[in-house]
Amino acid sequence: MNALFEAITKWFSGAKFFVIVQPWESAVRTRLGKNARILASGLHWLIPFADEVRRYNNRVRFYPIPTFNPSTRDGKTLTIGGLISFSIIDPLAASMAVSEPETCAAAIAQSEVARLITAADSVASIEVEKLCSYTARVAQSQLPGVQVHYVRLVDFAQMRTLRLLQEQWRLYTDRDKQERA
Repeated sequence: MNALFEAITKWFSGAKFFVIVQPWESAVRTRLGKNARILASGLHWLIPFADEVRRYNNRVRFYPIPTFNPSTRDGKTLTIGGLISFSIIDPLAASMAVSEPETCAAAIAQSEVARLITAADSVASIEVEKLCSYTARVAQSQLPGVQVHYVRLVDFAQMRTLRLLQEQWRLYTDRDKQERA
């Protein structure tokens, strides 16, 4: 009898009979893997184990673009990091297109900035504001259901990186070995 009671308790603890969507959220409910539907704020009843709900925060979000090191055509290496600002405007389209809008937006912005930097002839030819606005437009076009507000580069420096210092050190040590031989 005790085992039956434990089994029923485990079943009910995993079952969700309702979901509350906050005023700043919207949610997408899928029933048995089909029939995706947008849920507005409020209380919504669910069929346990048949309904899956994914919530989306509709407020403006900021997500970091990880620091990376692209090089221009003249061989100058830059250290660049940034920030992307966006909000979910169509949760159904966003849920059908990407699983994690935050990381996808940052990855698209990072790859576009890297592409533009590597195409630049020199550091002096890079116009940061144009680069940021163009990157925001590209991210907007590739993320359905997401409104990209802006992209900002918060780290933008021309400097030797650890990778370049290590390569230079290897060259010097290899040259020293050859001179000793």
